[in-house]
Amino acid sequence: MHRARGIYIIVCILGVGLTSCTPPPTACPTCGDRIPADAGGVVDSGLLPNPVDAGAPACGPSNPCDGDLVCAEGDCVECADDRRCGTGQICRQNSCVQGCRGDVDCTQEALPVCVDVGPEGGTCGECETDNQCRSRRPGTVCREAVCVVPCRNGACDEGVCLDDVCVPCIADGDCERGLICSENVCEEGCRDDDRCIEGQVCLEGQCTPGCRGDNNCDAGEICVEFGCVSGDCRIDDHCPEGQVCGSNRCGNPCGQDPDCGDGGICEGGACRIGCRADDACGVGQICEQNECLLGCRAHGDCGSGEICIELSCRRGCLNDDQCSGDELCIDNDCRQGCRENENCRGGQICVEETCVRQCRFDDSCGDGSICQIEPGQDLGICQPGCPDDGTCGRNAHCSEEGQCAPGCRSDAGCDAREVCLGETCVPRCDENNGFRCPRGSVCDREGFACVDCLEDDHCGEPLRCDVVRNQCVFSCEVDRDCPGGALCRGGRCVSCNDGAQCPPGLRCDQNSGCVECFEDAHCEGGAVCDPVRRTCVTEGRFGLCHPGAALSGCNNTNRRCQEGLSCLRVSSWGTIQNLCMQRCEVQADCPRGFICSQDQICTPFSSQQTLSCDSYVELGTTCNNSTRCGLDWVADDAICSGYGRYSDPPRCSWFCGSDTDCPAGHGCEDPPPVNNNDPAPRCTPLP
Repeated sequence: MHRARGIYIIVCILGVGLTSCTPPPTACPTCGDRIPADAGGVVDSGLLPNPVDAGAPACGPSNPCDGDLVCAEGDCVECADDRRCGTGQICRQNSCVQGCRGDVDCTQEALPVCVDVGPEGGTCGECETDNQCRSRRPGTVCREAVCVVPCRNGACDEGVCLDDVCVPCIADGDCERGLICSENVCEEGCRDDDRCIEGQVCLEGQCTPGCRGDNNCDAGEICVEFGCVSGDCRIDDHCPEGQVCGSNRCGNPCGQDPDCGDGGICEGGACRIGCRADDACGVGQICEQNECLLGCRAHGDCGSGEICIELSCRRGCLNDDQCSGDELCIDNDCRQGCRENENCRGGQICVEETCVRQCRFDDSCGDGSICQIEPGQDLGICQPGCPDDGTCGRNAHCSEEGQCAPGCRSDAGCDAREVCLGETCVPRCDENNGFRCPRGSVCDREGFACVDCLEDDHCGEPLRCDVVRNQCVFSCEVDRDCPGGALCRGGRCVSCNDGAQCPPGLRCDQNSGCVECFEDAHCEGGAVCDPVRRTCVTEGRFGLCHPGAALSGCNNTNRRCQEGLSCLRVSSWGTIQNLCMQRCEVQADCPRGFICSQDQICTPFSSQQTLSCDSYVELGTTCNNSTRCGLDWVADDAICSGYGRYSDPPRCSWFCGSDTDCPAGHGCEDPPPVNNNDPAPRCTPLP
């Protein structure tokens, strides 16, 4: 043991508190306390970075402290007063810690009040009195520096009542699947499998994809160490007579591969179908992990116009000669580009194999771009960026990083006939000045904004009004009642919070729910991610159903659109991007299943979700809320769930303007709509 000497010693070293005092003083000090040298305490020398040198000189003008330390009473310390500490910190016992002396020290908008102020300072909280809550969050009261909702007659609109205050939970059952109740707050975790969604088990307190038994796995799989693996046995007794179990597969007993014949290998003493090398596989296959799979090792293994990338054949090129016309081979892809300035049109130069416009001023560049001029140069090039919101166009703003980001910040970011609501430009309503809402929306007179709904009656069954977002949402009992990958929470369909809430193979997009992909890397087998629908599709299917056919966004130079489509800047799934879209002036300009939007763009028409390009059910087939209607027809859950006037029985159909829009044996039905959420006529079978 080493007796601490010197003026003071801090008893918390690198986060390790003093565990014992020998001999004990009046009270064993705690982490952060300063012990006078004459306190009689003994500190384990293992807790000290270096033994204290009793002869070390005190700091002062002739012996300054190292680094950022300051001298206080002969000791080198972190601070002597608050001025040495950063924002949101105060000096407490010569150390900078989170705290405050008054409200002025609380700079976070969510924690503006300095509470429990004493000689050692206080902490920043949301409130200290009920009045502070009423002004910030009407209908709340202050409890332990937090504004909370009080119970009304022992009940809460959301959560449960505990000590006259509404809290999110008092038991796990009050939380959604995948969450448990900890200190009256729902947080991620589990105590048993029942708290996890289908396909997950509770392991080490977290819901994890896995299994408890074979019945949790697909056909041809068994459960091994909480995971489903390909196989049909664990021991020989699980196999037919005369066979043995090897590597979870039943097969004839063997000692080596030749015992198993062509197409077989010996694994764990049992024969199974498999391979050891590529030459054991068929044409177009390679041997990976002892299985013959479609793939390639070299470019020569692929067909014409294809190359081998990451063991898969995909369309691509190795040099410019393999591309047609004036296209170049750039990043193994034939596309418009350049090698030198002469490859570009007038007013453009070649930068990183792309033709870009030259400029003198920002006005020469389009929305979301600025003119970047290098020192000593007269001309620059248009680069993504913005000086202010006004240069980003409609429904966008200039972020702190100097880049255009989706969403408006004020009405100034919208057209004259729109207002900014929830960072989105929506139609303005003001009957005194002639602004009326489009069919299918209602006027929120307080905000002068056209919204989906103000109450449930504006939506109709089976929808309800989310009065926070003023949107019609599906009511539900279980996840499968919800469209588009959404989840059922509290009787309403909502998007997910993280991937753990999604079924295996899907990812969480908080704007839309559980989706298949965000980027091409999420897709397999040469498929790519449709940036509009977040689904994996083959490259050739882009634009089949929705005229949005740009793999990584389009432009008018090296990523042009196919004939009949224009490269337009649109907001899709909360992201502003350039997509190949079809221009329109009237409804007749758009293909079936699309409407001409206020932006004069043909967009999918569906009362609740974007159309799918998947082709499953033919026109006229009876459908339900889980049916996907065929290509070019309306995949509208509102129809298939019997919503509105189409319920006898609901059928897959498409929208129409006249009988000529419908196929043989069908006519365009146009009775008076039941409500504003069902405005468009559809093709129906003729009597």
